[in-house]
Amino acid sequence: MPLPKFGEQIKIEIESLAFGGMGVGKLDDLVVFVDGALPGESITAQVYRRKNRFIEARLLQIESESPDRVKPRCRHFPLCGGCRLQHLSYPKQAEYKKKQLIDSLRQIGRFEDPPVSNLVPSDRQYYYRNKMEYSFGLNADKNIILGLHSRGHYDQVFDLEECFLQSPESPAIIMALRNAAQQMGLPVYDLQTHRGILRYCVVREGKYTDQRMLNIVTSTSSESQIKEMLESLPPGFPAITSVVNNVNTKKATIARGEYENLVRGTSTIMEEIDGIKYRISANSFFQTNPFSALLLFRQIASMADCRGDERILDLYCGTGSISFSICGRVKEVIGIDSETSAIDDAISNRELNGIANCNFYVADSLDYLKIAISQGTTFDIVIADPPRAGMHPKMIPLLSKLSPPRLIYVSCNPPALARDSIGLWEAGYILKDVVCIDMFPQTPHIESVALFTKT
Repeated sequence: MPLPKFGEQIKIEIESLAFGGMGVGKLDDLVVFVDGALPGESITAQVYRRKNRFIEARLLQIESESPDRVKPRCRHFPLCGGCRLQHLSYPKQAEYKKKQLIDSLRQIGRFEDPPVSNLVPSDRQYYYRNKMEYSFGLNADKNIILGLHSRGHYDQVFDLEECFLQSPESPAIIMALRNAAQQMGLPVYDLQTHRGILRYCVVREGKYTDQRMLNIVTSTSSESQIKEMLESLPPGFPAITSVVNNVNTKKATIARGEYENLVRGTSTIMEEIDGIKYRISANSFFQTNPFSALLLFRQIASMADCRGDERILDLYCGTGSISFSICGRVKEVIGIDSETSAIDDAISNRELNGIANCNFYVADSLDYLKIAISQGTTFDIVIADPPRAGMHPKMIPLLSKLSPPRLIYVSCNPPALARDSIGLWEAGYILKDVVCIDMFPQTPHIESVALFTKT
């Protein structure tokens, strides 16, 4: 059949869920992606994007609804770009995440029977995040808004009224700050003209300590204006332990600055997971879901299967959370990260907990591996938690030369894990087990832990 035209309405059956959360159907041999549609549904959709091998269509009407469809809890669904699976029952979310991990390993990694042994569901389906980033903007009436980005539009912000990802207190804080900024007439930073002050507000919470930090990101030092905003908050407002002002004078749209001013309280908040205390600063990397992070740490420890005399190398160690979770089971842990602030936090947290067998260094992972190989340094286990893009292509040959008997790979991106699995197999590592950890309920994001052993 001819390729459907732009704006044309089509009727299809949704057969599966794509990586990223879109429903997938077929129109003859043409693959059709429909956001918001679920497997098992008959739908009417309107074509808005065409390619040679697939089209994307906008859901217009559900003719036959899936029994797995549920009513979204949040009023901002589907406008919000966050909880894209909130209309799918949680057991089915977990099932499809495991399937998508298996499909990536099969299709990209060329595994005939991928060894995905389990999916560990999240204990909490809502109120699990310890960090949320909100953006300032202006509505059509030029009034200040403070909220999240619209789905598929990173330059558009909608005004937040509720959110069930972090805590009941978080949206209350956001709405109060928005009102205070509006009353004060503070100028919002404009992405086109690069004028204005208010850019972002980041809320961080210690889920196990009930501490809370506000990081208000501005284009210039704004301590006095922020103090005035805080003074206008209503009585009985949720407790705020720390307020800082990150100053981002550059055009980059990131919620962190070149420098930071302390406005109120302390410059850090505390968190505690499984007996380990963490001092967290405004720009520290820390596992976003501390409840599932505990499950992740335990899975890593299970795969490591330590005897007590091992030396472990923790690549991309961040603030050291994985290192600290396993150091009590081994002889020594060396943590490597290229971010100076992350290593500073790791060292601070090591001292805070009186840990003697963890050492942390600022270094590029590739450079450290080269030095370790040249010096004949050996490790029993390497743990790697690379960024979303996966390992650098030059890393796998270096890991092969270092030759640790076991490699534990923590991944937030199944296609990257699948691609790296090919290189690791060619370097003599066999994929023995993969466990999916659901760190982000209501979203399509997939976290997994993979165990490789040297042949």
